[in-house]
Amino acid sequence: MIRIRVKVILSIIIFLASVSSLPCLAEETKELTLEKSIEIAFERNRQILAAKERLGIAKGELIVARAGFLPALSLGANYLRLGEGQKISVGGGSEVVVRGQDTYTATATIEQPIFTWGRIKNSYRQASSNQRISEEDYRKERNLLRFKVTESFYNLILAGELLNLSRESYAQMERHLQQVEKRYEDGLASKFDLLRARVELANLKPELIRSRNGLTLAENRFKSLLGFLSQREVRLRGELKYEPTEIELSQAIKEALKNRPEVISLKEQENIALAQARLASASNKPLLSAIYNYQFQRPYHWKEEWGKEWNAMVVLEFPIFSGFSTRGKVLQSLSQLREVKYDLEDKNEEIELEVRETYLSLRQEEETIISQRENVTQAEEAMSIAEKRYTSGLITNLEFMDTQLAVTQAKTAHLQALANYLIAKAKLIEAMGR
Repeated sequence: MIRIRVKVILSIIIFLASVSSLPCLAEETKELTLEKSIEIAFERNRQILAAKERLGIAKGELIVARAGFLPALSLGANYLRLGEGQKISVGGGSEVVVRGQDTYTATATIEQPIFTWGRIKNSYRQASSNQRISEEDYRKERNLLRFKVTESFYNLILAGELLNLSRESYAQMERHLQQVEKRYEDGLASKFDLLRARVELANLKPELIRSRNGLTLAENRFKSLLGFLSQREVRLRGELKYEPTEIELSQAIKEALKNRPEVISLKEQENIALAQARLASASNKPLLSAIYNYQFQRPYHWKEEWGKEWNAMVVLEFPIFSGFSTRGKVLQSLSQLREVKYDLEDKNEEIELEVRETYLSLRQEEETIISQRENVTQAEEAMSIAEKRYTSGLITNLEFMDTQLAVTQAKTAHLQALANYLIAKAKLIEAMGR
């Protein structure tokens, strides 16, 4: 009886577990727009998360540098136990205890730099520029990831469209083979036509398999960018649609040279090198600071009671000779400054070339779309005529298959041009630093 109850309870638990897992299974399939895909990638991509942590490190370094402007306060306390108290002779063989065995001391110290010859200011400038560089690196990673997701998104849609086109071509060739077989049976088609149609159908099978595998690979790349498991199913909501771009080349170059994270980072590196040069030149300059000490102690003035006292001082430090290390540091910093300027000039030229190439690619794909759109219309019209003429025996089997191949090629070129255009458009936006 007990065993039966245990089995019933286990059955109920298993049933409830299976029911509760149904929503989880339903959540495995996700329909995604391009905007939603980018949003998910920003939240889950490890490179973005790592760049965000580097930004946090730079913010911490800036706080540390800012602390140099503020006074430093420290508190201390100590307890001293002597083996025996200190005594002095007062004459007549008698002694007076001037310090007991126990000593208590509490101290507060405030130290404030007064003049550092720009050391603190330039250290702060370095930390501030480092933070800005981290921000631009983070923005660069986001822009790059946005482009990669966009590219993968449209490549996945393209792979699906090409698979549909392969299936359509295969189904059409199957129908044509049936027509050829019927005409062969009726004595209206030759053995050569029949064999040629069968061979053409067999040749389309590998293309269908390649298209199916291409879709799987494109889907896996897309899910990898979003941080999804490979088993998770996704459905995309989007299309390969042409929308004219109103961006002019001169505008794109101007915006890229102003907004690209690499340009801004190099300008900040130039500021860092300049601050480093100033720090190096200040390393042999005087340093002035003020120190204030407040002390509370017992015994106080040889009396077993608590007392307080304070002192203040102004400290001047002036390095006299450091083995010419200051001169070496200055030369090093000035060379680094000139190096960054050369790097900035190279980067500007590189960015301008990248924008020009991307812009030309965009316009090329735009022209291809326009030409292939008309080509697809004409190829489909020719295919419609070819089907009727072949049925009537007015064209050969080879002419029919050539027409079908032309339709497939035109549609493939049109789809590829649409995807390339959308990807080039996203690349141009990324190249402009948006």
